[in-house]
Amino acid sequence: MKLIIFLALCIGCTWARQTDYCFAGDDNPYLQFATVTPYIISNRGTNEYRAIPNCQPRQMWMLSRHGSRYPNADDIVKLMELRNVRDQILMNHEQRSDGRLCNDDLDNLRAWSPNANMTTQMAKELTPQGMTESKFLAAKIRTAFPTLFPWNQGDISQDYVFRATQSQRSQSTMRAFMEGLFSGSRSIPTPPPFYGNDTLLKAYQYCPRWKDGNENDPHYGKELTDFLKGQEFSNVIQNVSSRLGFQYPLSADKIRSMYDMCRYDKVWAVEKLSPWCAVFNNEELKVMEYAEDLEYYYTAGYGREVNKIIGCFPLQDMMNRFRQLEENNGNDKPKGIFYFTHTVTILSFLRDLGAFQDSEPLTANNYRNMMRRRWRTSALAPFSSNILAVFYSCSDSDARHKVMFYLQGKALPLDGCQVGLCNWEYLKSKLGDTASQCSEDNCYGRGGSMINQAITPLILVFSLSSILLK
Repeated sequence: MKLIIFLALCIGCTWARQTDYCFAGDDNPYLQFATVTPYIISNRGTNEYRAIPNCQPRQMWMLSRHGSRYPNADDIVKLMELRNVRDQILMNHEQRSDGRLCNDDLDNLRAWSPNANMTTQMAKELTPQGMTESKFLAAKIRTAFPTLFPWNQGDISQDYVFRATQSQRSQSTMRAFMEGLFSGSRSIPTPPPFYGNDTLLKAYQYCPRWKDGNENDPHYGKELTDFLKGQEFSNVIQNVSSRLGFQYPLSADKIRSMYDMCRYDKVWAVEKLSPWCAVFNNEELKVMEYAEDLEYYYTAGYGREVNKIIGCFPLQDMMNRFRQLEENNGNDKPKGIFYFTHTVTILSFLRDLGAFQDSEPLTANNYRNMMRRRWRTSALAPFSSNILAVFYSCSDSDARHKVMFYLQGKALPLDGCQVGLCNWEYLKSKLGDTASQCSEDNCYGRGGSMINQAITPLILVFSLSSILLK
């Protein structure tokens, strides 16, 4: 009798479905998306550009990643296929009563459509958001260092140096940055593109030793492969498949596509939520982030000694330019040097600086121990990531010259320095050998295959080719 009364009361109502949680109602979602993190997420808070007491800025040197871009052509094809996956998810929930997404997340997924500009013709090109964030960054820097950017602009081509890799996204980022930096100036020249082997900004493309790797290195490829075959990643596959109402485990490739759509949607429209982020809970997003951190740790970071070769070229350039200022005290030109490059160069440069090194290496088996790791690409290499070094002449008794380092507008912590502020003499002793020994000859050592020969389908999800497109 009680059952009959209950059924009568529920005529016309929607049966409650068991849900994990509602992403649409989460006021504090996890937004650390490794190298596809929006710059504004990494740059939250007030910029820390500041005046250094008793010091005068004489030159700034910047290494920046390009702004947000569209995916590569192969990934665009995979992302467009998510429309079919979306339809299956809706059918799983509405017709088969499988799946655990809440109604709001389902409604958002139903209303989702791919970005209109996400076509193979636009593959890897800079987005409108990427142009905006680059102009915004330039305006912030100009405001923070007015003596380096006087309003009565002189000869821009003499006072400032600009250079970008040949890619459209880097060239367009550079042009947008120049527009933001020299807004109101009478003319903004366009630097000629650089041709030839660009070992300064893209050494990984022209360095056989880095490409081939080190045959004595047992870690490259293996750690990521083991992690993607391990329990944490297997749990992600199982949980996501079940949450979406599938009675079989989805492929790792499909999981990666949904993760990519989640983070690209957020990059393109920072103020909006992507319904594809509802596919994962916060813990699963952290696992996906760690997989990419793990890969870059061995590709560009502290996981391999050979990675020092890639970052030494921009390091050498910075050190040489600051030495010239030191030796020619009356010549303050150029006032600024601005380089625009890609993820591997950014991360390998930070590695050569000695920044963000953890006390233990990242491996496939210590994910839980590394939850507070310093090597986190979401913070180190989001879109428009930038390292700014400012050379000062000072009247302090402790140091005649100092260098202040910033990462994403925040003081970059370096051992032996005070909240990013380093004595120049200390920097020369710390980094001088790395800079002086940097040579293209180092790129032609003997080495074995860089990629583990026993490549599994899982490792293809995070392949070397995807890294080179960043």
